[in-house]
Amino acid sequence: MAVDNPLTIHELIYRVGIFIPLYTWDRDNTRFYRFTPKNLLSCIRVNRAWYAALVPLLWTVYSDVEMERRKVPIETIVAHSQHIRFFEYDKSESLGPLLPTNLRELRLNSVSSFESCADFILANSQLTALDWTLRLEHQSDPLQCLAIQTLLESLYQLKHLRLGNWRVYDPIQFKGLLNKTPGIKELALVQMEGLGGLEGCPPMLNITRLYLQCLWSNVNSGLVDLLRLCPNLESLTFFNFNDCPMATITRNLRECCPQLTTIDTMATYLDTHDPVPWLESDLLMLLEATQHLVHCRVPMESFTARICDAIITHAGSLETIHLFIEQDSDATFRNANRILSSCSNLRAFTMSSGTSGWSAKHASDILGQPWNLSLLETFELNGFKQRAFEYEDAFYNTFDDCGKKDEDEEQADHGKDMEMESTTPLDKEKKECLEKEQDFEAMTPIINKAMYLRGNEGNAALLSSRHMHTDYGKYPYQDPELMATLSGQGWNRHRIYSHRWLGHVSSCHANILRRKLFSRVVATPSIRKVALNDVVYSRG
Repeated sequence: MAVDNPLTIHELIYRVGIFIPLYTWDRDNTRFYRFTPKNLLSCIRVNRAWYAALVPLLWTVYSDVEMERRKVPIETIVAHSQHIRFFEYDKSESLGPLLPTNLRELRLNSVSSFESCADFILANSQLTALDWTLRLEHQSDPLQCLAIQTLLESLYQLKHLRLGNWRVYDPIQFKGLLNKTPGIKELALVQMEGLGGLEGCPPMLNITRLYLQCLWSNVNSGLVDLLRLCPNLESLTFFNFNDCPMATITRNLRECCPQLTTIDTMATYLDTHDPVPWLESDLLMLLEATQHLVHCRVPMESFTARICDAIITHAGSLETIHLFIEQDSDATFRNANRILSSCSNLRAFTMSSGTSGWSAKHASDILGQPWNLSLLETFELNGFKQRAFEYEDAFYNTFDDCGKKDEDEEQADHGKDMEMESTTPLDKEKKECLEKEQDFEAMTPIINKAMYLRGNEGNAALLSSRHMHTDYGKYPYQDPELMATLSGQGWNRHRIYSHRWLGHVSSCHANILRRKLFSRVVATPSIRKVALNDVVYSRG
C-alpha cells in the first residue's frame, strides 16, 4: 500500500502554515501590526494541494486598514469572506457589501451605520469575542441602546465582551445582558455611563477578568456592585479618577473576590495621559485587598517605605511588578532594592518615573543588597534624566573623571542654566543640533567629523582608549567594551524606541550603572531582557 507524501496531506500543510507569520509588528508605529503575506503567498503557489490548504489561512484575519493599504479589491475580499474568522473595522463609513458569516471575533470601532453593525452580529451568532465601540449619537438614543442589549443577548457563545461608549438607561438592561450571557469570562467597559445598582442580579460565575475604564460613583454607581457579582475574579484593571470609591472597592474585593491575583491600575482615561497616581492611603488599601497578589501594576505619588512594606507582604506570590512613580525621592531605589531582594518568584520588574528625573549616579542604590531573583526574565528602568549635559559628559569624559560633572548636575537640579563651552565652530554646531533635538541620523555626520578632528587635535588617545565608553560613529549611548562582553554571552542591543538624542542614558554615571547592573544580571540564568530608558538589550 502506497504511503502518502506528508507534503500532500491537507491537515499537515495547514498546521505548518499556521506558523508562517502573516502579520508583523510595525517598528515605525508600535501600535499596529502590518499585513505581510509574502511568505504565505509563496507557499500557496507551490501546488494545488498547498493552495487548497493555505488559502483559508490567508483570509483568516481581516483588517480594513491593512486591506486598504494593500489595495485589495472588495470583490476579492467578498469572494473569500467565508474564510474570515477575525474581523476588524476601524472606519466610520458603512461596511458596504461585505458580510462574512463564520466569524469568531469581531471588532467594530465607531462605525456610523448602526444597521450594518447589527447585521454583522445577527449573521454571526457563534461569536466568542466582541469589541464594539459605539458612536456617540448611538449612545444618546435609548431605543438603539435597547436594541444593542437585544443583539448582545443573542450571542450565546460569547466569552469576551468589550463595550465602549454604551449608555445604560435602565439597570434592568445590564442585568438582562448578564443573565442572558452567563458564559462571559472577560468583560471590559469603556466610557460607560448610567450603570446603576445591580441588586438582585445573579453572580457571574465565569467572569475572571474585569477591565473598567470609566468614571465611578458620579455616573456609574453600580460598578462597585459589579465587583460583588464576580466571585471567581482573578484580574482587575481599572481607571483611577477623583471619584473612585477606594474604600468600597477594596471592601468588596476582600469580601467577594478571594481568587484575585492581578491588580492593574495603569489604565489611563482615553489612553492619552500618564496614569493617575494613587495617594499612599488608597494604594495601601488596594494592596491589602487580596492575600495572593501575583501581578501588580500601580501608579503612586511617591514610593514610600509603607508602600514597599505592603508589596513585600506578597513576596511569596509576586511574579510581575510595574511601578509608576510620580514624585521621585532618595528612597526610590532603596525601596526597589528591598523588593528585588525579597520577592524570590519575581519574573518581571519595571519601574518608571513620571518626571524623568532620575540620576544614574544615585540609581546604584538599587544594587545595594543582593537580589533574590533566580527566575527574573525582564528588568526595566524608565525615567533617567534626559539633558544635553549628559551628552557632553559622555562625549568628553572617561570613567576616571566622573566627578567632574557633579557640580553641573547640582546646578541643573536647581533650575540653573548650564552653558556648554564652545571653543570651536564644531562645538557650536554640535550645541545647535542638541538644542533643536535633531534625530540621531542627522547628528551622525557631525559626530564622525568631531571624533576625527579632535583626534587630530591631540585627543586620539582619549578616543581610542578602552575608557572611551561611547561609540559615536554608530550609537551615541552604547558602551563598546561592555557590548563586546555582552555579545560574547549572547546579548544584543535589541531595539531603540526613540531616536531622539535626549531620550538616551549616555552619561558616564549611566555607563557605570549599566556595567554594575549587567554584572549582576548575567548571573541570573533566566534573564532575557534589560531596558534602560529607550535602550533595550535582549538575550536568546
